Amino acid sequence: MKRVVICVSARFSNEMASWVKRLAELGVQADAPEQQLSTAEFDGLTEADQRRVRLELAEAHHALIDRADLVFVYNPNGYIGNSVTLEIGYALGKSKPVYALEPDAEQGRDVLFAGYCSGVDELARQIT
Repeated sequence: MKRVVICVSARFSNEMASWVKRLAELGVQADAPEQQLSTAEFDGLTEADQRRVRLELAEAHHALIDRADLVFVYNPNGYIGNSVTLEIGYALGKSKPVYALEPDAEQGRDVLFAGYCSGVDELARQIT
């Protein structure tokens, strides 16, 4: 089974469940970051604990990228945050093709995408 990892800003992470489910129906293993803490819980942590949590999330996501055949950036309205930007760089450093939902207004990032997939079925076709 082919595997895709979805990189997504925390503000859009709730939208990923339907994508992961549909990709599985199409025979694609999809991994997406899982929020362990609510925003309120995270905000209640000390600065040191917030840094630790962020580092753990980054390391876990890098491990998912290592196992993936393809990386997909879920970027509604072209939005890509700092963490996703770092994940794109990590994926490219590992020679993983990176696709996005939409073009990026930042040309320096946009030129790095192998292409765009406007829906789940189109993403599945890229990997199968």
